[in-house]
Parts: sequence; C-alpha cells; structure tokens
Amino acid sequence: MKSFTKLNVLGLSVSLAGAIIFALHTKHIQQRSLGSRLAEMMVKTANILPEKIDQKFIRKQIKSNRREYHIPNGMIIDSRSEFFYIRGMKIFKIIPDEKISDRRVLYLHGGGYINQPQPFHWWFLDRLVQETGMVFLVPIYPKAPEFSHEEAYALIEALYEQQFDNTEGDLVIMGDSAGGGLSLGFTQMLRNEAKPLPKALILISPWLDATLSHPAIPEYQRKDPMLGRKNLSKIGSMWAGNAAPDDYKVSPVYGSVNGLPCISIFVGTREICLPDVRELQSRLEDSKAPYNYCEYPMMNHNFPLSPIKEGMRARSRIAEILKRT
Repeated sequence: MKSFTKLNVLGLSVSLAGAIIFALHTKHIQQRSLGSRLAEMMVKTANILPEKIDQKFIRKQIKSNRREYHIPNGMIIDSRSEFFYIRGMKIFKIIPDEKISDRRVLYLHGGGYINQPQPFHWWFLDRLVQETGMVFLVPIYPKAPEFSHEEAYALIEALYEQQFDNTEGDLVIMGDSAGGGLSLGFTQMLRNEAKPLPKALILISPWLDATLSHPAIPEYQRKDPMLGRKNLSKIGSMWAGNAAPDDYKVSPVYGSVNGLPCISIFVGTREICLPDVRELQSRLEDSKAPYNYCEYPMMNHNFPLSPIKEGMRARSRIAEILKRT
C-alpha cells in the first residue's frame, strides 16, 4: 500500500511539474497567454475543415447549408437579434441594449466559404455590439460547393444598397477569414463600378488568395493548427466558379488597393494567411493608402474571435476603430 501511495504521489508530482513547465514555457518563451495556447490545442482537434473533400462531403455540405440557419441557443446574451430576408437570403440583425451610434456594420462571417457561422462568431459579435452600441448585420450568404462567389456577391450587393441608403453612407464592412477576403473583394468591386463605398473596412485574418501560391505559405502551414493548403485550394476553386482563381473577386490580393476606404487588418503570426496579408500591407504602404495594421505574435487564425486575453485586447481595439472612424 505504501508503495502504491508513493507511486501516486510521484505521478502527481510529475504531472504538476509538467504543468508548471508548460505554463512557464508559454508565458516566458512563447510570450503569450496560457489561454491562447490551450485554445490552439483545442483547435487542432476541432476539424473545422474536412480532412477529405470528395463527392460524399459535397453532398453532405450542400444538404447542411440548405437547411435554414438559426443562431445557436445562448450565444446572443446581452444583445437582441432579429432577422429578415432579401431575395431569399437570411440576414441577422444584432442590436445593442443601448444604441449609441447610427453607424451600422455589415459583417461577413468566415467559414472557408463552405460553413455557416460558428458559435464563436456570435459570442464575438454579441460583445462587439455591446461595446460599440452599433447594429451589426450578418447575412447568411450562399456557400460553396453549391454556389460560387457570383451568387454571394449579387445578394450581398442587394443588402449593401438597401443599408447604404438607410445609413446615409455611414456603413462599415467587416469580415473574418473567408469573410475578410469577401469584404475586400466586394469593396474593390464597388470601387471598380464607381458605386458608393463604405466608411471603412475591417479585416480579421482575411483569406486573400484562393490559389495559396505565395512561396512562404508552406512555412506557415506547419504553424497553423486550423487550416490546410490542399483543402483550401479545392474550396477556392469551387468558390471561383467560372472565374479564374486569381480574379480579384475570388482572390482580392490581386486587386488594386487604390481608392479604397481605410483598411484595418488584424492577423496572427501562426496562420497560413499571414504571407498574403503581409503582401497586402506592403502594397497599401507603397500606394500610400490609409490603413491600420495589427500583427500579433504567436496568435492563430481568427484569434480576435476567441475569449482569450489577446483576443479580447484585439476586440477592444476593433471597437475603438469602429467608434472613431
């Protein structure tokens, strides 16, 4: 019995020592919060994108996306949510308890152009709506593999025109991941067609190139716990539809940055999107275009949407940008 107890004590001591080393390494070597590292470990097992994109997956995804989308219970805590439709597209309206601004935010959610919003989207939006006192509009736009960017652009444009008239031009477009790429490409289209532009753009970990051809991407692929180049390329081809994968509406990194409203970018250094985001930042700098660039060391894809210390700091900065723009 004494030997068994000693083994238990030894095991607990080893586990405790391991936990302490893990925490110290996270804080002092990686210089990030323990929560961010634990979140990264969880993301690795979440399988947000499929391991294999085949006909079985395509049939399953089309069936899933055809079902009417509802906000998961309990994800909108302090805000009110309503919804309406434009040409069959469902749009959620997230409303603060105390409206302190007439500005509205058109939020294009991420999900690799194939997934509907996840619970973390709604947690993030609920907090941001309360912090800014602004109304957020979240369209459930058409997704691949059944649809391409063409159907999504047409419906988002119809929503944008309606809301632009209602807000007298005081409208911000914001998006994360695939929604970040969609936000930039859509705004480039508005500029190219000489249509009224939003007040500002806010991009969170934007997916800017469906071809994923940047030579530095393999290096960041090894660091990214969420996204894989092979599957993203297949999804990008579906999203492109009849267009070339390097068309700016599909891959806005290839579009011109001239004449756009101020762009604020949030990105981490442990994500596959970083090389193209840095390319965008370089082009904005060369063009002397207005922008804010916020790169966070050791952070993963879409970290501002996570309830971790670094994510909450980024969210606070996003709220500040929205209020002062």
